[in-house]
Amino acid sequence: MANVYIGDSKALVFPVMCDGYLKLDADTVGTATSKGNFWNHTDNFTIEAIITPYDVNGNGRFQDDDISIREDTITSTRTPPTPTDNSPSNFNLYQSSRYFGTGDYTNHVTNRLSHKMMLFYNNKFKFYLQNTTTTNYNQPAEYKLCVDFTHTSGLTTTISSDNPIITAVNTLHGYYDSNGYYEKHNTSLTKLTSVASITGTQLSFTSGTSAEKTAIMRKLGTHSNGGSEIFSSGGVSLGKVISKNATTATLSLSQSSTITGDVYISQPREALYLEEVYKVSCSYRKNGQIELYVNNQSIKTQTLSVPTFEFDSTTNNGESRIGKGTLTSEQFMGELFEISMHKGKEPSLTINTLTPSYSNILFYYTFGE
Repeated sequence: MANVYIGDSKALVFPVMCDGYLKLDADTVGTATSKGNFWNHTDNFTIEAIITPYDVNGNGRFQDDDISIREDTITSTRTPPTPTDNSPSNFNLYQSSRYFGTGDYTNHVTNRLSHKMMLFYNNKFKFYLQNTTTTNYNQPAEYKLCVDFTHTSGLTTTISSDNPIITAVNTLHGYYDSNGYYEKHNTSLTKLTSVASITGTQLSFTSGTSAEKTAIMRKLGTHSNGGSEIFSSGGVSLGKVISKNATTATLSLSQSSTITGDVYISQPREALYLEEVYKVSCSYRKNGQIELYVNNQSIKTQTLSVPTFEFDSTTNNGESRIGKGTLTSEQFMGELFEISMHKGKEPSLTINTLTPSYSNILFYYTFGE
């Protein structure tokens, strides 16, 4: 008999900067065929979860004398506050600094940009979201779906989606921006400055005071792999910022260009996924084939070079976790509605809820009933 419910779905909530998980210990009493004993299961299986992920990047920015520019989101359970990139000597006193990594701003942000949202952890099998962004200036986190398999020889293989499956949105529809670059009624770019001069890979300014140039620089995030993206007046990408000097108002671009006049950057990026629900799945077939799914749509298929695999049932009594790995950098932050592991080669047919066959369930947790 199926139960039918009305109203909003409930979830197990992992707030930003939390330290929490569900602990699963190996069933040392059961047999290989006992329900719930996935540690002894070596055949086909599928793990799937219904989630709403939170943002880990926060709002990167440069501290300014204007108090309004210093303000950040400090009351949200869905996105963490971010110290400024010229933070004072008490940088390590910030809660977010202690959580994501002390030391300096660069180390702190690097840890955010490489954060893993662990959905399920076993020493031999990990299922998670991986942040793929290279800056947190006007850039919420964006996530790939990943899985790590460690086969019996000890070799670990990571399989991930080719592109982020959960992304921020920067397109404004029917919204007027006097500095916007429009395609029909939509704009994804806004003017950074009208006095840009790009020669080779260097951007400078043809006019303006030092304060005006510095104000422009403060809108740009840097990263060795490319930070904020710069666009021409025709909407063509000129490259990404890899370094900047606020004093001289110059920065390096990843591509060589010759531009004078208007240059553009992205409109504000919004993490609309904070209000969305996703079903993510991974199927393992005994021949070593792995397939990743989002909302039951296949997004990646790959075959392990050594297909032999079994869950770790000995390390820490086979301890497995839902919601976190062994490190703070592997903490899931978001809402977990349901998660299950069941025998079989494919995800359950439904998208808004999980419906594994009862006889095939290895574990199944639902938090909405």
